[in-house]
Amino acid sequence: NKPSIYEHPAVIDEYLANEVSLGRVISVIAYKELFPVAIAAFVWGHQWCKRHVLFPSDNDAVVHMLNFCTSKITCPMRLLRHLLLFAARHSFSFSAQHVPGVNNQLADALSHFRWQEFHLLAPDAQPSLTPIRQLLTDLTSFLQSSSASPS
Repeated sequence: NKPSIYEHPAVIDEYLANEVSLGRVISVIAYKELFPVAIAAFVWGHQWCKRHVLFPSDNDAVVHMLNFCTSKITCPMRLLRHLLLFAARHSFSFSAQHVPGVNNQLADALSHFRWQEFHLLAPDAQPSLTPIRQLLTDLTSFLQSSSASPS
C-alpha cells in the first residue's frame, strides 16, 4: 500500500527540500502552485486525450506560466517542460484561468486537508486517495536528469 500525498503531506515538503538541497534556485510558492497541476496531468492526463483542460489557480505567476508555457525561473520551467511533453504525448492541451483565492473553495479544502468539505463541494470526486510516491520518485529523477543537460 503506497502512501499518498494526502495521507502524508510531508512527502511534498520532502520533495521540495530535496530540490532546494540540490542547489536549485526556485520560487517555492510558484513551484508549489504548479506542482499539483503537474501531478494531476501525470495521474489523469492519459484520460484527457483530444481534450482541453482548464486549470484554475489563484496564483498569477502560475496562470502566466501555464498560458504562455514559459517561466524565467529555472526549476518551475523544468516542471513545465515535463508537463508540456506529457501533454503532447497524450494529445491534450491546457490553459489556466485566474480564480481569486476566496472563490477557489475546492483547492482551499484540498490544501487544508478538509476532506468532508471537499467531498461536499465535489460529490463526484473519487472517494479513495491516489498514491503518488512512485510518481514523485519518477518526477525527481526526470528533474535531476534534465538539470544535468544544457537548457
